[in-house]
Amino acid sequence: MIIDEKLGDRVKLIAGDMRHVQVEDMQGDILMSELLGSFGDNELSPECLIPTEKYLKPGGIYVPWAYTNHLVPLSS
Repeated sequence: MIIDEKLGDRVKLIAGDMRHVQVEDMQGDILMSELLGSFGDNELSPECLIPTEKYLKPGGIYVPWAYTNHLVPLSS
């Protein structure tokens, strides 16, 4: 998509574990992460995202910005 939309000069993708990736002197407007799991807190979300704040410009945002867990009681 980055190539198709000619965004290569404005978008940089960095693959890796966000807790261990080393990026020198880089800050962006958006930090996108894929936290997988059945509940947001299963993936150590704060422990993963807080150390990455140094990669956000002032006023930058995380995507996803928030998540909501829903529970529904069931019986049979």
